[in-house]
Amino acid sequence: MVTIRLRALLFAGSLGCSGLASAQRLPPAPPVFNPAVLQAELRTAAGSDTIYFSAQGYGLDASAIRVLTAQAAWLRANPAIVVRLDGHADQNDTKDYAFAIAERRAAAARDFLITQGVSPDRLTLASWGKERPGFMRIGVSTVGVGPRVVTTVR
Repeated sequence: MVTIRLRALLFAGSLGCSGLASAQRLPPAPPVFNPAVLQAELRTAAGSDTIYFSAQGYGLDASAIRVLTAQAAWLRANPAIVVRLDGHADQNDTKDYAFAIAERRAAAARDFLITQGVSPDRLTLASWGKERPGFMRIGVSTVGVGPRVVTTVR
């Protein structure tokens, strides 16, 4: 039995096969996207992955436009990346109002990114209302942050 396998390997080698595993070389694997690494890159390139809103508004102020403009530039430079725009509301809003205003905020961010040349196919929306409160540390204090849109790499 060993002789037969050895002869088969020798015969395969004489035909130009590699011998043990006459398999062809596989093409290189496509790059693996690590969302956490890409999220950090987005934050670094744009200065933030979050824009903030007034308590009852969904209009973009100068600070939000500056961050979204930088995010759009990063997204144009990375055309394979898809993001989700997570809209959040204030904890004092009613549940229904919170979902509605959070969606309007995410839509405002999406619409701006589209005007900056980002394909709508790469942008999805999520409205979290007041279901996912955010917090920020300022010195030794923790402060709640409410009305915002977070750009999340998926």
